[in-house]
Amino acid sequence: MRVTAIGNANIDITLFLDEMPGYDEDVLAEEIIFGPGGSASNFAAASSHLGAESFLIACVGDDLFGEIFLNGMKRHNVSTEWIKRVYGERTGTVVVIQERGKQRRMITMRGANSMLGTLDFSEFLPLLKSSDVVHVSSVGEEVVSRVIQTYEGISWDPGIKIVKKIGKEVKNYLPGVKRLFMNIREARFVFEEDEMKRISKDVEIVLKMGEKGARAYIMGELYEQRAVEARAVDTTGAGDVFDAAYTIAILKGMDVDSALKIANAAASIKITKKGTQSGLPSWEEALNTAIKFYGGV
Repeated sequence: MRVTAIGNANIDITLFLDEMPGYDEDVLAEEIIFGPGGSASNFAAASSHLGAESFLIACVGDDLFGEIFLNGMKRHNVSTEWIKRVYGERTGTVVVIQERGKQRRMITMRGANSMLGTLDFSEFLPLLKSSDVVHVSSVGEEVVSRVIQTYEGISWDPGIKIVKKIGKEVKNYLPGVKRLFMNIREARFVFEEDEMKRISKDVEIVLKMGEKGARAYIMGELYEQRAVEARAVDTTGAGDVFDAAYTIAILKGMDVDSALKIANAAASIKITKKGTQSGLPSWEEALNTAIKFYGGV
């Protein structure tokens, strides 16, 4: 199995706090975790842990963070051959604030990620054609357009920023998409309630619903699986792990219900670990967790 991800390359600095400081106040962080992040990077790393040969197309700066990112990807056995170093740019950086018992907050500096849309994706065509899945995640519409012009039939997780920006215009890109991943909040920006079954005759739609589990619309049919119960300590990257696990399960020949179970299980493992790319599950771990919770796959 060969998987290629296209998207952001970041260094994530995650701070775990009891409570947010007020204006002109100081609080102590319980813990700080530092390492590679970015939705496509997370997908690539998770796919590698799940057994795929994994590649990443992204841009990093010519700074220390760029070196740290590349070394981190290598530790996850993700090929860095197609990652571009942009001289004079800083590597994208995200500060993730994880306040106890509350939703995370994130502050982003895009840096070299902004150069991804300037690349000539025909350069990557040999890699794209040799990949079983090309997954594009959380990038601007200009990048999606460039990729689709080069290679049709992508897997796409647009992310909340582009969904909020272009809303229902997401549907304009679907002719070049084979599989669309979204969370339920994003889907409400784009689709009418009864629209997804009809659209799924041309494009697979896979929805992440957090504590309510996951749903897929495939060829007009609805599939749904409840979430695997787990105590969440850090949800950063869990959606990317879900995408990767679902993708690998389908590549392994599993049916949709089984793939949803595996994906839910993999995400449930991820959220119990602190750090964006910490605790990425192996295939065996995801499979065993799914079997234990669901009684089989």
